[in-house]
Amino acid sequence: MYTSIETRWFLPDKPDGILKWFESHRAWKDKTTFLNLKTQGERTDHYLDVDGYGKMSFKIREGKTEVKMLDESFGARKFNGVVEGAIEKWIKWGPDLKSGLKLPADVFQNASVFTAVTKRRLLVKYSGAEDHIVEVDPDDKTIPNGCQAELTEIKVGKDLVYSFGFESFGESETLMKNFEQIVDKVLHEIGEVKLQLIDSYSYPVFLKKYS
Repeated sequence: MYTSIETRWFLPDKPDGILKWFESHRAWKDKTTFLNLKTQGERTDHYLDVDGYGKMSFKIREGKTEVKMLDESFGARKFNGVVEGAIEKWIKWGPDLKSGLKLPADVFQNASVFTAVTKRRLLVKYSGAEDHIVEVDPDDKTIPNGCQAELTEIKVGKDLVYSFGFESFGESETLMKNFEQIVDKVLHEIGEVKLQLIDSYSYPVFLKKYS
């Protein structure tokens, strides 16, 4: 079980300025190439239908589960004076399924209560220890404190949308500090970008129209 502080925006069109920032970063395991959304492998997350209830989610992905519960909402906050998003604190945990169980139909009699969400994702992760922000390997699970920026291409049915967000992780006393520092850093580097509060909400709220 762990806690995170997050903000996220869902965007109907490809955010070219944001994408350009992600693609300016070299792939961590292959420093000779750069991140590229088109070449990222797809994954599919299966979300339980919670009818737009924004305080919890349950998903299955490749034999793993994740339960998220909203612990606290901090309301709207502005970054760089123009970007506005909803800030939330979540508690997460996710036991693995038994071997061979990978899809909702393997576990539940009525798999139609799940929505399949196919994703391509770019991730840039920072360690925020001791006021020294350093980019780190996104796959390194040993980083104790930090925050990640994520841009995801999402396909639900025939719809294609984009999600841009931040998620801090680590010790409770550093969560908000790391979140604020790294969000400000990334948005400053991206430059002018239009992100509105009306587009900032959780995955359960986003998936309501597909339930």
